[in-house]
Amino acid sequence: MTEPVTLSVEDGLARLTLNRPDALNAINRELAEALMAAAVRCATDPAVRAVLMTGAGGKAFCVGGDLKSFHAQGDGIAAHLKETTHYLHAACSTLARMDPPLVVAVQGAAAGAGFSLALLGDLVYAAESAVFTMAYTAAGLSPDGGSTFLLPRVVGLRRAQELTLTNRRLTGAEAAAWGVATACVADADLDRHRRGRGAPAGRRPDPLVRSRPAPAGRQLRHRLRDPDGARGQQHRRRRRRAGRPRGAGRVPQQAQAGVPGAGVGRPASEVVTRRPQMNVRALSPSSSSRTNARQRGRSGTQPTLRRPRIASASGVKTLREGRRAASMKAACTRGALSPSSSRPSAARAGTHPPPPW
Repeated sequence: MTEPVTLSVEDGLARLTLNRPDALNAINRELAEALMAAAVRCATDPAVRAVLMTGAGGKAFCVGGDLKSFHAQGDGIAAHLKETTHYLHAACSTLARMDPPLVVAVQGAAAGAGFSLALLGDLVYAAESAVFTMAYTAAGLSPDGGSTFLLPRVVGLRRAQELTLTNRRLTGAEAAAWGVATACVADADLDRHRRGRGAPAGRRPDPLVRSRPAPAGRQLRHRLRDPDGARGQQHRRRRRRAGRPRGAGRVPQQAQAGVPGAGVGRPASEVVTRRPQMNVRALSPSSSSRTNARQRGRSGTQPTLRRPRIASASGVKTLREGRRAASMKAACTRGALSPSSSRPSAARAGTHPPPPW
């Protein structure tokens, strides 16, 4: 019995081949389990610098799930499907998260889960004979393999809806035009093209194998696959939890706006520009009276108002009026002055008021 998935590593390039040519490389439980094991090895083997995924036979890359094997399960089809999709999704997740870049060469049909596997590639080369179709609704199934997440981000929401609901077929040229494939090449040139941009086999190693180290390649893949910045937001949240200040490493706004003095003899972070502010609390008669009453209760003497910093001449006038009103109200509260006159009252002077007649 042949292995459903073959994997070979040579000169840093891992060749991962779906090896069920008699069934057009359809996915059953055995192939899904073998694909997961091969993906784990590609992700953990330090000798692997790049991964090339192809389909055996040349007639089809992968036609999706093996519906005949599913139908043969009878009443146990639910458990069988759950187990198969568990292995398949584990393989897809591993291929999407691994450090080495993934190159996918599509020749023939890529349908259903085969379409989903093609979407995982960082570089996807489609032959002129390639055909891409979702094919899920034709079988009454819902899309899987991460296609509902990846496809709208590759071709846009409306085109993804069209491909999913109508099962439209894309040729290799249309797939390249829509962004599903990186390029469309002739069938005879597909194997030579995926080796090194059209160079004959054995002439030079794959350019991806000679590329930057794996951690840097992983950062590049994450940036390309996350244009919305979700990973960047998560990274910033982790930095804040670790105690790093929120604005660390950023250029101050004063330097951005061209504040005088920024960058001339001293850093922009030391340039502070503030508008003069008025002490509104000291100008308020009611607040001043309450402050004076509290201070009088402690010392028994008349306190003085705190001198605020004034921004303009109008502020000085407002301050004087506020202090005068506060003094008048405080005096009326003690009974030293009559509310309608500035002279001392008779009761305060020690004499009786004149008779009313």
